[in-house]
Amino acid sequence: MTLHILNNKQPDLQKAIELYTDLGWGQPQNYNLEIWQKAFNNSHFITAYEENELIGFVRLISDGFHDTQVLEFAVSPKHQHQGTGKALLNALKTNWGHTDIYCNTLPKTADFFLNNGFNKNRLTAVSFDNAQNQ
Repeated sequence: MTLHILNNKQPDLQKAIELYTDLGWGQPQNYNLEIWQKAFNNSHFITAYEENELIGFVRLISDGFHDTQVLEFAVSPKHQHQGTGKALLNALKTNWGHTDIYCNTLPKTADFFLNNGFNKNRLTAVSFDNAQNQ
């Protein structure tokens, strides 16, 4: 099978949600398709396909000059540890490396980013949960 990495190709929303759920990121019924489509339409993507099957993607936002924020970095569980994530990361660095790239990650995946050129920085992640503050 041949891996294809495509820049600026938004994945099909249903296929992306299938990938999210394969990763344990909720259930399909928990995704509001209208809201997620708006989010996708306001994001940049790098996608990975094997034949015509979506096997991974990076969803990000960027000002194109100074800062890029990775919102999601997803690789199908059956395609992990096979070079897909590294290929996506290389495309991210090639296309957005002229900016500072920020990525929040889970502790179990931090080593992947650290081993591929990312650095721990002095920033501490903080968040505002709108649902909890209403």
